[in-house]
Amino acid sequence: MRWRRVVSLVLFVLLAAAGVLYYIRHEERFRLITAVSADAIVVLVLLKGALIVCFGYQVKVLTDHYGLNLSFSKWFGLSRMSTFLNLILPFGSGSSLKAVYLQKFHNLKFSSFIASGAIAGLIRVVITTFCAVLLLLSSGQPSTLLLLMAGGLFIGSLSFLLVGHRIDGRFFSFSNGLASLVNEWRPIRTDHAMIGKLVIINSLIFAISCLEVYYSFRAFSIDASLASSGVIAAVTTFTGAMKLVPANLGIKEAVFMALSGFYGTGVNEGLHAAALHRIIGTACTLLLAPGFAYPLSKKVAADKER
Repeated sequence: MRWRRVVSLVLFVLLAAAGVLYYIRHEERFRLITAVSADAIVVLVLLKGALIVCFGYQVKVLTDHYGLNLSFSKWFGLSRMSTFLNLILPFGSGSSLKAVYLQKFHNLKFSSFIASGAIAGLIRVVITTFCAVLLLLSSGQPSTLLLLMAGGLFIGSLSFLLVGHRIDGRFFSFSNGLASLVNEWRPIRTDHAMIGKLVIINSLIFAISCLEVYYSFRAFSIDASLASSGVIAAVTTFTGAMKLVPANLGIKEAVFMALSGFYGTGVNEGLHAAALHRIIGTACTLLLAPGFAYPLSKKVAADKER
């Protein structure tokens, strides 16, 4: 929708301008970037690799439910290409890419894959918010606002997963997306193997994300607790899910800075950790996406011939 593109562009420009202004006014504070630990960078790359595999395997789990049995080059390649697309386009364009490909070459309904992906997202929200509440309470200085947000999201998402299938579809006549989500959830909820895999995958995703944030600070010899790192990982997960701007650019940095300041780690330290976190994530995407674009395009050509 055009208004979404306008909102995304305006927000992107404002965030970029704020970033440039911050750098101009605090240029001397960026000295920490010269003291980054090579060992921590290696750990971060390994963690990012594990996270990439988890997100890719989730595509296989979702498509296996529909009997597609995608090969490695397809499920991993689709995941990498969609992540690359999300770097440059807002509003979940990567998910649309996967859904269009699967519809065109595997006869999987566009709405089915989008809805099943949303269900996987709800499971991730339940796991992330539950862990966030525990981490906030154990941090010693919980934010009331974050507790309310995490608690509300947890209750809302879990309630849908528990009772959504019982709601009459007529109540969602105002939204085709919600109606599709409810209709897709009814058969998926009985696929216990799939649900179990999604729970394990998204639990791993959150654990790895926490460690990523933690080592982003450790790379600069900054002492950030695992609890505060987990809270930052949770909030960046929430904001990233909204996909207001490409790659969550500027929003992730703002979350790092705000929560680092709140927990006493330091706003400038949070900015450095966020910058390193982004650089490694972007580098891994740019390195892997082109490598899987060719084999995926060969699969597309083979599918066309059939």
